[in-house]
Amino acid sequence: MSEELEGQEVEFSLADIAELDASDIQEVRFEVLPAGVYTFRGLEAKFEDTTNREDERRIVLVTKVEVTEVKSVADRDYKTQEQKDELLGKKHTEKFYVVPEKAAEGLGLIRAFLGDIGLPNEGPFGGVEGTEPGIIDNFPGHEFTCKIKPGNFNGNKTANLLVEKRKK
Repeated sequence: MSEELEGQEVEFSLADIAELDASDIQEVRFEVLPAGVYTFRGLEAKFEDTTNREDERRIVLVTKVEVTEVKSVADRDYKTQEQKDELLGKKHTEKFYVVPEKAAEGLGLIRAFLGDIGLPNEGPFGGVEGTEPGIIDNFPGHEFTCKIKPGNFNGNKTANLLVEKRKK
């Protein structure tokens, strides 16, 4: 069943889920990349219109990347090349929040990120389905190298992309 659902959008009801045999579904765990330096390939980037916990509007740029090369890992659990190679293909999601009251700052952070990873950062933003392509739409397929910095949010391990400021 897992292989049948892989990569497909499937519509089903709560009743359908209730009848599914859990033993037919492959377990999935969310993992946090260990601190280190990686080369990533952009998989997806798009703006989403959402709200925070207080029901305040937020525009979020959601970027998804995958590891294509492991340059170094700071975690001592990754001593051998074989262990480091297990990180190839791992996915990471990074989000940029645009608060309407501080829109220029949020959009400026996105613009700086794009420039720092080597993408053009002038012109229309794009990144919204049904609109003309813009600078966000250059993200999928783009490769860049940066660090992963470990963090903690509400007691949960997190990881954030730490991009070097580009030299002008």
